[in-house]
Order: sequence, then structure tokens, then C-alpha cells
Amino acid sequence: MAALDSRIEPLLLKDFQVAALLGLTRTSIHRLRNQARIPRPLKLGGATRWRRAEIEAWIEGGCPCTEDWEKPRRCGAKTPSSPPSGARGAGRGRA
Repeated sequence: MAALDSRIEPLLLKDFQVAALLGLTRTSIHRLRNQARIPRPLKLGGATRWRRAEIEAWIEGGCPCTEDWEKPRRCGAKTPSSPPSGARGAGRGRA
């Protein structure tokens, strides 16, 4: 069972894991965060974590600054980290 657990990729990443995905140092990740040039992390108690799906989508999107990255979410566009809007399956697209 331990072998299976070691292959599970976490959904939430620590700073060193984000750094590894980007080929940067932990210091660079914190610098980018302070400069609002990387998606905002989540705070879980005293822990700071980034959503893996959001970091991967951010990379695919060309690594825009935080302000540009968050614009589509404020306007209602779907990004990997934005929760579904409205009630379950209600409304749009159904005939």
C-alpha cells in the first residue's frame, strides 16, 4: 500500500514543489509571489499551498502576472481553480 501512496501526486503544492515544476528556487517563488507574478497561494492554517491544476494552467497560459491571470475569473470565465457557478446542472445549454 505504501508504494501506491508514494505515486499519488498532491493536488496542493508546497513552495519547493512549485519551484521544481518551474525550474526555479524557493526564493524565486517567494519573490514572484511578492511581486504578484504567480497565482496566489492558499493559506491553510499556517501552511501556504498552491493548486497544482492552477499552476499547470498558468504555465500553459504563458505565465501572466497575477492581475492578468485573475481577470478571467473576476469576469466569470472558467479556470481550473474557479468553482462552478450556479446550481448543479441548472440552466445553460440544456434543451
